[in-house]
Amino acid sequence: LSFRKSQQVLRKNGYLPIKRLIDMLFSVCLLIFLMPFMTLVAILIRLESPGRALFLQQRVGLDGRSFTIYKFRTMRNADDGSKAKFADKHDARVTKIGKVLRKARIDELPQLWNVIIGEMSLIGPRPEQVDLMYVIENEIPLFSLRHSIRPGITGWAQVRQGYADDISTTREKLAHDLWYVSNVSILVDISIAIRTLQVVFNGFGSR
Repeated sequence: LSFRKSQQVLRKNGYLPIKRLIDMLFSVCLLIFLMPFMTLVAILIRLESPGRALFLQQRVGLDGRSFTIYKFRTMRNADDGSKAKFADKHDARVTKIGKVLRKARIDELPQLWNVIIGEMSLIGPRPEQVDLMYVIENEIPLFSLRHSIRPGITGWAQVRQGYADDISTTREKLAHDLWYVSNVSILVDISIAIRTLQVVFNGFGSR
């Protein structure tokens, strides 16, 4: 793929406007339905450790524009402005409730708001940390091609590969993401949605 070719492929894809409508409808319904549960999660986070329930971080989205992503806080003393890095497999800062939230991907639920306001999609390449992008793009110049489409709460790379924690696995993640950019369709999204439910129950690739 080149950036020009990726744009040509996406311009011809009549599913993308429908995908945006589906994102809106599902996200609004899910947020309303899950609000009592999410409120309980926020209370449990606050009870276990001091600090706010939500963690905010700058990520790279559509066309390389940065935005603020919302997640449930899963670490003690999590600092929104802390230096960007790949997550450690056994990070001592992760709280007890945080381990559960991460394994079941519950910490990602606040991103439904990112979807509603158009910064993200339910399904797409996972948005990377802004500061990490400088490091990654020096090693993988084509990495920015994944920004041809809205980032997602879940994606093809997440259900196929899991968490990428170094440059080597990030190259593999990029291959999955570019395949998705070239082949995005309602059938692919349905497949990813089904696989995501499986991931939620088996904890595959959590970090």
